[in-house]
Amino acid sequence: MPSRSFVRRALLAAPVLTALFAGVPARIARADEPAAPPAPPAPPPEERDGKPARPPPLEPPPPRSAPWERLLDVGGSFALATRPSTSDVKGRPSAVRYQPATGFGLHVRWPLHTHLTIEGYYLDFHMPVMIPRGALGIADTVTSPPVETYVFGVRLSPSMRLGPITGWLTAGAGWGRFEFQRMTAHTPGGLTYVLRERGASFVELPVGFGASWEVVARWLSIDLVGTAAFVAGQHGDAFDPGQTADPAGKLHDLRGLPVIEASFVQTIGFSLLL
Repeated sequence: MPSRSFVRRALLAAPVLTALFAGVPARIARADEPAAPPAPPAPPPEERDGKPARPPPLEPPPPRSAPWERLLDVGGSFALATRPSTSDVKGRPSAVRYQPATGFGLHVRWPLHTHLTIEGYYLDFHMPVMIPRGALGIADTVTSPPVETYVFGVRLSPSMRLGPITGWLTAGAGWGRFEFQRMTAHTPGGLTYVLRERGASFVELPVGFGASWEVVARWLSIDLVGTAAFVAGQHGDAFDPGQTADPAGKLHDLRGLPVIEASFVQTIGFSLLL
């Protein structure tokens, strides 16, 4: 017969054993069940608010440079001018001649349209003056420095471009000046006296043609231009009769210098393409 102490220990251990073995069937049953699927990922904030998902950002477009456009031509040129003269302002024949001369020119061209350009120009020449004895109405020999002459003007030029070469026709108007320096008269006896300086202005109406060749694309061109100008509005004391006194104090009548009949100018130069 079991002892009283053994019975007491068995009664105390019974609740512990009951608790241990009570969860065994449940754990065995859960092991036989299939595993639960993983929880779905949380929706993005846009979908949570009832809005569609934001699309991914677009790729940036490839960089492109702006197309080049010819906006302004600025340049200079070597120039040759011929200005024939045969009569004075009153229409009387004159033996005085203005010799052909070299000079320089400056220009700025601005395209108004694909085939139309406006040009501002400046021309400067120092033209030798040939004065035969008696040509000014006095018997003494007269020598003169070159006459300083310049012109400011504007021209319109319809043009056509073929590759690197551009050709154009041109017409316009300009205003210019003659500045005659002091002349020296030489008497047969070796004496000299001075004829005072004189000046005159004129208007020219040039027509002509030109061409340019881009020797450095988008940067530099070589230009050739030829014009012939009608001349009008010539007036000033250089063309008017005057008087002078010789070393003996005697007054002499002076004829006016001749007016020019036309102006022919040829230039070769360069332009910076801006």
